[in-house]
Parts: sequence; C-alpha cells; structure tokens
Amino acid sequence: MTVSPSEESTKPGFGTYLRACASGGALGAGIACCVVAFVLEKWFLLAVGGGLITANVVLVVAWATYASRRERGERAERGASTAPEPVLALARIESRRAVSSESADIPVEFVLTVAPDDARAYRVKLTQSVNLVDIPDYKPRTTVVVRTRPDRPWDVTIVAEPDDDWVRRAAAEAVDSAPESTLVEAPGEDVEGGVCLVVIVGLLLGAALVVLANRGDLFDDDTAPGRPPSSTSTTTTDVAVSEESMLAPGEMRRAAEELMALAGTGQAVRFSIDESSVTLEAPQPADPRLVDGFEFRDDEAQTEGPSGTRSTGGGTPLIDLRAIPYERLPELVAEAKASLGLTAPTGWHIAFDHDPRSGELVIRVSVLDDYGSASLTADAHGTVTHRSPR
Repeated sequence: MTVSPSEESTKPGFGTYLRACASGGALGAGIACCVVAFVLEKWFLLAVGGGLITANVVLVVAWATYASRRERGERAERGASTAPEPVLALARIESRRAVSSESADIPVEFVLTVAPDDARAYRVKLTQSVNLVDIPDYKPRTTVVVRTRPDRPWDVTIVAEPDDDWVRRAAAEAVDSAPESTLVEAPGEDVEGGVCLVVIVGLLLGAALVVLANRGDLFDDDTAPGRPPSSTSTTTTDVAVSEESMLAPGEMRRAAEELMALAGTGQAVRFSIDESSVTLEAPQPADPRLVDGFEFRDDEAQTEGPSGTRSTGGGTPLIDLRAIPYERLPELVAEAKASLGLTAPTGWHIAFDHDPRSGELVIRVSVLDDYGSASLTADAHGTVTHRSPR
C-alpha cells in the first residue's frame, strides 16, 4: 500500500535527528560538567554546565514553539474543508482477542482486512469496546462494516449499526484476506522512539567528552607526571591509619566477614581483635576436629595454616562470629581507655569467650601501657558487666 502524503510529512528528516543529537549532547555535557565541578572543585565548570543546561532548555522550548506555530499555519492554509471525509468500507475480521473483562463492554483487540471501494485492501490493528452480548457477532472471517479516512488508513472504527444497504453488502460480499505485510500503523510511535534514542546517544557522548577532557584530574594518582611525590606525608598518614585501622566504622565486621569467607565457616574456636589485626582459629567444615588459623592484617585475609585439634564431644562451645556486636566494639575500646585508670594507653586487645555457667558470649576488652594493663567485660549485646581498673 502506498503511503499517503500526510503520513510522509510526519517522518523526521536529517535536521530533526541532528537537533536531537545536539540537544542531548548539550544536556549530557552540562550535567557532566556539574558533576565534575563538585568532584574536582573546579567551580568554573559548574557555571559552564549550568549555562549549557539553561541554553539547551531555552532552545528546545523555542523550537517547539516555532514548530507548533508552523504546523498550525499549514493547517490553516490547507483549510479544514480539504481533509477527506470519513468513508464506510467492508472489512474482514482476521482475529480478535479480549483485552479485559471488568464490565459489560469488553475492550477487544481486532486485526481487520479493510477493503475500501476505491483503494487496495490492507490490514489494520485496533482495539474497540464491544458489549458482551454482541461478542458472537464478531467472529473471525466475518465481514463487518467499518468507518475509515482515506488520509488516515490506520484510523478505523467498526460500525455497530450500519444502514440497511451496508448490512446487505456485508452479508452478500466477501472480503479476501490481505497479506500481513500490508499492516498499517499510526505514524509517530517509531518516530518518537527514534528521536529519543538519538537524544540518549547524544547525552552519553556529551558526558563522555567532558569526562575525557578531565580524565587527567579525575583518574590521576600520586605517581602521575607533573605531580610531586609526597612520600613523607603519605608515610605519616599510613602509620596513623594502621594504628587505629580496626576502630574505623565497619572495619571489624568487614575483617570478620572476609575471614569467615576464607575459612568457610561462621564458627570459631578462638577469635580476637587488636589494633592492627584480627585472628581466627576455626574448625574445618569437612572435619570439625581439625582447626586452622587465619589472620586479617594489612587489609588482607590470609591462611596461617594448621592450628591443632579439638574435641567434638561436648567441650567448650564454638563462638558464633555472626552474633558478635561489631558496631559496639569500638565504643567498648574507647570506654576502656577512658575509664580504667590508664592515662596514656599504648594498645588494646579484644578476646571472646563463653561464660562457664550460662554459656553466653563474653567480650573482654584489655588496654595496656608501659606499666601494665586493665580490662572490662561485656555481654553479648555489648553492655559492660564488670570492670577491672588498675
């Protein structure tokens, strides 16, 4: 079937796609400039990004206004009287499918072969509400009367009550099925999808150009050319972090989870934490009598090798590593440093055990200095139950 002039006019030209790509590129570049400005603290990029976004919005609105006015002018020039009037035609029901059944009027999706009197037959898909009582009248291969417009062949409506002449024609004349390749659809959906895809491609390209232009600052490190080495300050920072690395938020839980993953179990024979490492002795999953050692140090979990054997006949219960209140442990260390009489603690240590009478988990936090040590005890919830000051 040939395409009508009105359908051809809706197809976008190269200029439309070019404008869509440019608009998307400006928007993507503007957003990327704003993000890079905050990351690198280059505030002039924030002004550039804001300018690009503002200019893009203004140009899009201006073009949309111009296009709308031009379309209205063209319609006024053609005049409403030149639009072809709707006509009646016979159609063959190729298929039908009820979309839902929430009321007496059921939306039904039809595929029809429309056979206008003065044009070639073609297929069209439409959805129309049909009363539940009338559904048997619209069986496949039945001939029905439809209303369509020559300039909009996809705009088809089944006429529920045609006049007597068309009723006789529908009963007497048969409509042959048109090939599936003649199916017509309303223009605009594919057009809008294509333009949107071009806008997205432009947006990604614009953002990529901004990131590539600033890649030296975004992905640079201390060894990049043009940046002086800072070995002294880096060494000092590393020492400070390593001394209190286990007290960082979430660090103890992360270390324990990596050790559990390496050991293949969440149960421990012995488990302890100090300022620079986490030590675990855990039974082998395949043979709980055999105990292996593991250690988390320098941000890495590693196996230390065999650590001995244990009895599985009802001895000391295993420590459930998943039940330890890791988020409370740094607070217990801080409380031990402040409340046990050590004026300048030089280290700390956390050990885990079970109360011999209740079997509940016991947490012991020890702090030490050059003259000795002191400790406190907490329960499984991290609540202090006993202090042993110096």
